[in-house]
Amino acid sequence: MKKIGKSFVAIVLVFLMMFSTLAIVATAESASDGGTGTGISDDNPTRAYELVWKYRLHNGVYQKRRWNNTLGKWYDPYWINVG
Repeated sequence: MKKIGKSFVAIVLVFLMMFSTLAIVATAESASDGGTGTGISDDNPTRAYELVWKYRLHNGVYQKRRWNNTLGKWYDPYWINVG
């Protein structure tokens, strides 16, 4: 009787492992297909900032500073001396 009980438990465990693996694979496939659970929308893609260097002559010293064209504000907090 103990031999039949151990065999039954082993078979049940094998089936549980197979079904849990199938559930994980099915979830991964639906996420890669663009399923509703991903939270990613193609309507609002992420974009890098467009940064440009701005130059000036201040008290006889050339300086530069990065401007963020995307947000319309300075990217660097201070002017940097050039040369």
